[in-house]
Amino acid sequence: MSGDEIEDRPKLRIGRAQLAMRVIAIAAATIAASAIASAQSPPQPIDLSAVTCEGFPQSLGDQLPMVLVWLSGRYAAPSDPPVIDPARFGETAQKIAGYCHANPASPLIAAAQATLVR
Repeated sequence: MSGDEIEDRPKLRIGRAQLAMRVIAIAAATIAASAIASAQSPPQPIDLSAVTCEGFPQSLGDQLPMVLVWLSGRYAAPSDPPVIDPARFGETAQKIAGYCHANPASPLIAAAQATLVR
């Protein structure tokens, strides 16, 4: 390319107003994204010593799988292999639910101890 051909091409220029609008749009998007991220509250700790059988498993809502994993690990026999088996969580939930149905005022930890300790 010769110097004349380069000078003949139209120049892409952004006016100050357009540049300012782009900067404002980027800043607004960044602020909105950080506001959305900060609006979501972090998960709260679950004090299992305060959870009773009443309403189990519905009372734990979307935290139920995490609680079942924890209980399964906490009350696993020392000889059990270190394997997380999602297929057993339904069995674990049914055992605890059966105990809780008969003892609704019982703490969830007592139900886990009664049904999971081997």
